[in-house]
Amino acid sequence: MVPESHPELTEECLKALARVDVVHRGQHLFLSRRVHDLMKEGDMLSGRIEGSTGSYRVRLHVTGRSWSCTCSKVAGLHVERAPEPWANDACKHVIALGYAWILTPQLFRESADQRG
Repeated sequence: MVPESHPELTEECLKALARVDVVHRGQHLFLSRRVHDLMKEGDMLSGRIEGSTGSYRVRLHVTGRSWSCTCSKVAGLHVERAPEPWANDACKHVIALGYAWILTPQLFRESADQRG
């Protein structure tokens, strides 16, 4: 469980969500500009990631506490972060969305419900 005192996603937190090779592939997706339709809805981030075999919808909590993706690795399930870093298994699409939030938060549109 992520401590409640950890208010936002950091690169260190993001790197703890997946194996090193998956993190590198997620970085590559972000740097290749394959992250689209960025939205922030409360504490949840969402986006569409153009992967190697299709387009995937991804959601990620702003603290990295939980995520979901429509790819076959996660199969659209809502996954909670494990307390042991080696037990986490986020996909490259989740990592790409996380890098988008860390490096370009200004590109995320706030949902209409949040704007009032």
